[in-house]
Amino acid sequence: MVGLGGYLLHGYLASYLIKVVGLSPTQAFGANLVAVVTLALGALTGGYLVDRYRPAAIGLASAVTIGIVVVPCFLLIQRGTVAWAILGQIPIAAGLGIAATFGATRSASLFPAEVRYTASGVAHNVTVTLFGSTAPYLSTWLIARTGSPSMPAWYLAGMALVGVTVALVLLAAGRASVPNASAYAAAPPTLR
Repeated sequence: MVGLGGYLLHGYLASYLIKVVGLSPTQAFGANLVAVVTLALGALTGGYLVDRYRPAAIGLASAVTIGIVVVPCFLLIQRGTVAWAILGQIPIAAGLGIAATFGATRSASLFPAEVRYTASGVAHNVTVTLFGSTAPYLSTWLIARTGSPSMPAWYLAGMALVGVTVALVLLAAGRASVPNASAYAAAPPTLR
């Protein structure tokens, strides 16, 4: 969901705003810049939340939020003004920022220490390659095939449903708790 959403936001939405919505390049890239800054603020917020609450609950909340808001936000974006383009992108970008922080922090805890970063790197890069890098092409193809300018939103909403499923599995498996700070403090300095 994050790879797909990130590529839609960073790599596709400016072109979408120009070609589909009818904004000028300056307007489109300006509106998209606001979204990218919002994504960064969302990532900071995600870090704060993941430090204080069950990470899988944060992942679940961000996936549910993206799944609910993405289609209405695309309808706002399609209204054809810079203000609507900004207002439509902000909730998507904030949700993706929070979800990205959850995903980055969670992946490190899912694998044994011996292969933690290799496995996280492979998982991240495979999903970004399969879903993120193909997002602009598939979005363009879906719009051309269906005639609906909202298809990229439906695509992201579908992937948010996958994110909800993953978060629910993590919650059910009990792997979603906050790491024990006292165990960290009691660990030898070489293990911190």
